[in-house]
Amino acid sequence: TKINKLEFTHFLKHYQNNRKELEKVLDHYSCSKTDSLKYKAAVFLIENMPKQYSYSGSFIEKFKIELNKHMELSFLSRKVIEILPFRYIDITSLLQYEHDIEIVKSDFLIYYIDYAFKLLGENPWLNQISFEDFCDYILPYRISHEALDQGWKDSLRQPLEGSLKEIIVFHDDKKYSSFHWSRNLGLMFDLHYASKDFNIANIHFERFECQNSSLAKLFFYRAIGVPAALEYIPAWANSNGHHYWVTIIDPRLRDVKFEEIVERKAPKIYRRTYSYNEIPISTKKEYIPDIFREPFYRDVTTNYMNTSDVNIEIDNLLQIKNDYGYLAVFNDLILRPVCWGKIENKKICFKNMGRDIVYFPIYYQNNEIHNMDYPFILYANGTTRKIIPDLTQKQRIYLKRKYPINSEKTVYGKKLIGGYFECSNDVSFKNATIVHHVVENPNLMCTKVPVCVHGKFRFWRFRNDRSADIAEISFFAKQQEIKGKVLTNDTLMYNLCDNNPLTYSSVRNVVVFDMGQPVSVTEIRYLPRNDANGIYPNNEYELFYYGIKGWESLGVKVANDDYIVFDSVPLNSLLWLHNRTTGREERIFTYEDGQQRFW
Repeated sequence: TKINKLEFTHFLKHYQNNRKELEKVLDHYSCSKTDSLKYKAAVFLIENMPKQYSYSGSFIEKFKIELNKHMELSFLSRKVIEILPFRYIDITSLLQYEHDIEIVKSDFLIYYIDYAFKLLGENPWLNQISFEDFCDYILPYRISHEALDQGWKDSLRQPLEGSLKEIIVFHDDKKYSSFHWSRNLGLMFDLHYASKDFNIANIHFERFECQNSSLAKLFFYRAIGVPAALEYIPAWANSNGHHYWVTIIDPRLRDVKFEEIVERKAPKIYRRTYSYNEIPISTKKEYIPDIFREPFYRDVTTNYMNTSDVNIEIDNLLQIKNDYGYLAVFNDLILRPVCWGKIENKKICFKNMGRDIVYFPIYYQNNEIHNMDYPFILYANGTTRKIIPDLTQKQRIYLKRKYPINSEKTVYGKKLIGGYFECSNDVSFKNATIVHHVVENPNLMCTKVPVCVHGKFRFWRFRNDRSADIAEISFFAKQQEIKGKVLTNDTLMYNLCDNNPLTYSSVRNVVVFDMGQPVSVTEIRYLPRNDANGIYPNNEYELFYYGIKGWESLGVKVANDDYIVFDSVPLNSLLWLHNRTTGREERIFTYEDGQQRFW
């Protein structure tokens, strides 16, 4: 059914400068009953066009000149690289907007509508796609805020036309599944674009991280006719950073899961669409965070995980005049908002929140974050607990890390298992004495081994049947370090003795230390390759707890061991250990049963 002509005429009157071009598109598809779906597609594009735009300005022109110097880049990589500057607000603040609805021409829209319906007729995996998904994930003429380009889909598809037809013939039932079809296309994408172009882009522009590589794949899928969308986690809840990836829309599958969420925690997952989604619009001109200003992100968190609705009641003593409040997570040392909710009668409901996460209820005043209430834990079973520090009861806590151990990094210590330390006065280690066997994974921690052998020995070594990455090996005599010389021509082996936990050496089978003369060693310390997020002597640390006014300091200390102790820490506190000397990876934690529990 066609949209009410009177309503649409009222809509178009707001865009008089370009109204004739838009009406040409509607008139074009009004001539034949067979074009009724194309007419609806045209209405869809135009109705959701007002907030679609490109950037322009002198910076963009200079950037394109620089880009044109690299003729070896494919058309696809150029499309993605052109978007890179738009990620930085200090650049976009200098640019001008070119709104699509004010400049787009009728032949431009007609081209893309006809192209999309051509794909719909030719690609068997689109046989069962809904019209709504077709409009959002096949039809659109743009992906992000790239410059308008009438030929980009043809330019990407034509070089692969022969290969596409050949593959379709041999895939029987799978050719009716966009998910299965995307796997074959993914191999084609890697072969024709990713392996070569991404390396060139990394060298000359910036690292082709998840957002850039996902945009490239999305351009590719849209041109071929695979319904796909960009998914977005604005901030991980238990580690730094954010993440983008491409998901395939397939009516034969309920969900296509994203494995990385098993290891990391996602508070929210959004999907970029062409159609509008609800956004906060304040009548009081209050500050709205950037990530919620564009209406093109749809909440799809429930597609990936179990979620809970969270209700917040605002204390009557807190005079909040805003229309909206937010839930934030601790990410990269600051609070980052991930969800918004409307304040109604001193209450807010936040829908579909990821579980097993600590959330901070906040609001904005003068563009700055303010606490709405104490943080709370949304547990995996859906229950919640508010974290209110008990200032009347204090405890002593022992801290060994400022960031949780990632499971991928435990392999460093695992490779040490089976190795052993031994000593001898003969460089060939005849009649050597074994002083320690590594029997368990040190898990990124420094292991201190008391040496209980009689006599003095000049040569000491670590031996293993396989290669292992080791950050530090040191020898002590009654707390006094003994410096030895590493017997090797590999300069990287000196990383073993540089007191820097971030540098390491790959020890292949054996590494030998010459002390210069026989010495009596009372302790050996070894540290596997690690993330430098433990506690290290001479580093300065500050501990914070979270109160109603935000982070409150519990003091500063310099570590003299591989752990650090703080006294007078309020019970039931949300804590943060900050290394004032070096590093950036730090996580919030609670202290439960004498141990840190990171969130």
